[in-house]
Amino acid sequence: MKMIVATIRPYKFDAIKDALARLSIHQITIFKVMTSDNEPYGSGRIGEESDLVEKVRIEISADDDVAPRIVETIREIATTGNVGDGVIALYDIIQSIRIHTDGKR
Repeated sequence: MKMIVATIRPYKFDAIKDALARLSIHQITIFKVMTSDNEPYGSGRIGEESDLVEKVRIEISADDDVAPRIVETIREIATTGNVGDGVIALYDIIQSIRIHTDGKR
């Protein structure tokens, strides 16, 4: 299994959520986050209020065969061609335990 973590522009979230639903992906976790500004004209100091930009972070656990489609869907919709579109990371999930079923699927 893979964990897909995408940090995107907030106004792109609804379109991504709808596209994921069309892929039958309904279990997602969403966070409102602040990220540091990567612009070359920024101050370069993390933590200053003017350097922080609001983003949405999406986390999705998916089977290995489905993960590439999810990543590509998010990338296609999130892309504006400008700096600050976001980032997508993939992590291997070593183990996943369902709390309510004591680990049984």
